[in-house]
Amino acid sequence: MVVRNQAEGLKLLSELGIIMNGMNFHHVHESESHFVGEKNVSYSWGSDNDQDQKYVNLCTVEGTGEVESVYVQDDSSQGKEVKISLVDARLRAQQFIQKYLQKGQTEVQIVVYPSYSEMAPDWVDKSKLTKEEMPDARISFQFYPLHQGIPVRDSNYSVVIDQTNGKVVQFSLQAMDPSVTLPDAQRVVAAEAAKQEYLKNNPLQLAYIWPEWHEQKGPAPYLVYMPYISVGWSYIDALIGKTIVVEE
Repeated sequence: MVVRNQAEGLKLLSELGIIMNGMNFHHVHESESHFVGEKNVSYSWGSDNDQDQKYVNLCTVEGTGEVESVYVQDDSSQGKEVKISLVDARLRAQQFIQKYLQKGQTEVQIVVYPSYSEMAPDWVDKSKLTKEEMPDARISFQFYPLHQGIPVRDSNYSVVIDQTNGKVVQFSLQAMDPSVTLPDAQRVVAAEAAKQEYLKNNPLQLAYIWPEWHEQKGPAPYLVYMPYISVGWSYIDALIGKTIVVEE
């Protein structure tokens, strides 16, 4: 997919099945890309309907016009009936993304994120939620390329399906930089050693919490074990088994 100007963007969005009637072009915006040395050019449209607002953003790579992502926010689908099952939505997401996988990529890990309304705890009385508190029924699929059977987490493809109509309403194509050489996974430390290293820096502690969902509180407070994060944003290097602090 290639878009070099507003007109080409509008044409592509229409081809993807995104209804653009009543949408006004807002602006073109340049920003830094997630790839070093690249820049992104984004095109955005919006509706003037205050009751059911709609917003569309299309992001491309400067120079080539290659499309990296499309995002649609459409308030008109809030609270509508779910008609597309998880199985059908997953199939549609797979069919869409297969056309854009990086050349030679044959295996991916698929992670499913349910729609926001399905994430509500069992104790939530949904009849008390307003339309604004009942987000549109969208289900998100993340496709992580595998290298030596290990997912490449910062290189992923995502597809979001609207379960009220089965349409693709959001996608992101962030392929791995082909010039990058990934570490060999043959000499990693044992997972148990990594667990102990994590707990050493983030020991578990008791805490009382009372869950809340849109001003509805859970039936009672809980007593839980939570990690005490003491080293800021960090990760454990799997080759040496030590904590690497990125940011305090």
